[in-house]
Amino acid sequence: RAARGADISGRLAELEVVAARAERDSIVGTARRHEQERDRTRAVGLVKQLQARKDAVTELVNRCRREIATPPRLAVPDVTRLGEVPIQAAALTAYLTRLEQVARAMDAVEDAYSEPLRTRASLRYRIEQAEQTSRTNSRASSPTVAAGLAEARSAVEATPCDIALARAR
Repeated sequence: RAARGADISGRLAELEVVAARAERDSIVGTARRHEQERDRTRAVGLVKQLQARKDAVTELVNRCRREIATPPRLAVPDVTRLGEVPIQAAALTAYLTRLEQVARAMDAVEDAYSEPLRTRASLRYRIEQAEQTSRTNSRASSPTVAAGLAEARSAVEATPCDIALARAR
């Protein structure tokens, strides 16, 4: 029957099904191991990247606290508090989720602390533009213009700088 193309039944068919299932399980297991290794490598890379970024963000926070009178009050996330990168698949998935949350928190801290510094730089630029415009219009020698520019410059150049006051000047 087998020579004529009929289905083989009996013990041989059962062995063929078991072999096919074992082969499929082996392929799936290998794929999962590769995926887990890739996720672990990604997690290790993210940890290194976030640790390096923490130093830069900490410097930004310190600079903002030195230069701005009312800086934001946020903490810089510490990725080392998450512990070592886990080996188990479920724990690794949860760890990657927490790393993404740390990255988002790092973005929020960086944005919050860089905004007052950008505002101060923008105000400095606007004062320079106003000085240039006053020279172009021959108004730089006017006592009113000179006093206004001096007051605005002193508000922006003060350390720590009160952004609300500097913006009002």
